[in-house]
Amino acid sequence: MRCLSTRTPQPSNNAIRSKSRSFLTTAPFRKGLSPLSEEPEPPHVEEGASESLAPASLTDKKYHEIADQLFELLSGRLDELAEERTDVEIDFSRQNGVINAQFPRLGTYVLNKQPPNRQIWLSSPLSGPKRYDFVSTGDGMGDKAGTGSGEWIYLRDGTRLLDLLKSEVGLDLAGRT
Repeated sequence: MRCLSTRTPQPSNNAIRSKSRSFLTTAPFRKGLSPLSEEPEPPHVEEGASESLAPASLTDKKYHEIADQLFELLSGRLDELAEERTDVEIDFSRQNGVINAQFPRLGTYVLNKQPPNRQIWLSSPLSGPKRYDFVSTGDGMGDKAGTGSGEWIYLRDGTRLLDLLKSEVGLDLAGRT
C-alpha cells in the first residue's frame, strides 16, 4: 500500500498552518482476463493432446443432431447404470438440453448444450467446468464424404468427454457412439 500526500505551498507567514490532504492507493491487481493483466500461464496440455485440434465447422442442424445423439446415449447409459447399481441410488434428469446426474459420494454432474457456441458444457464436482467442442477425426481428403466421425474434446487440455465420464463416474460408452 502506498500513501501519497499533496501539500499546498506554505505562505511565509507562520500564522497560517499548512493544509495537507492524504489518500491511500494500492498497487493494481493484474491477474485475470483484462487488457492490463499479466501474461497468463499457458494451460497444461496432457501428453498425447494435439495442439492442432480445432472445432469442426458444424451447421446448427448438424450440431443439434450430434449433441442430441450424445445426450440420448448418455441418458440411456445412465438409466442402465441406475438399474445395474442397486447398492447406490443414481438420480438423473434430462430436460431442455440439460442432463443433471447426481452420484452419491461424488456430487452432481451437469451437462448442457450451448448452441450459440456449438459446445457441450460439463460441470463436474471433481474436475470442475469444461467446455467441449466437437472435433472431426475423419472426413478429410482421403476419406469418403459423409464417413467422418468425431469426438467432444476440451481444447485447452485435450480431454475427451467420454474418457472423463468413464474415469470419474464409471460411465463407459465405448463402442456405443
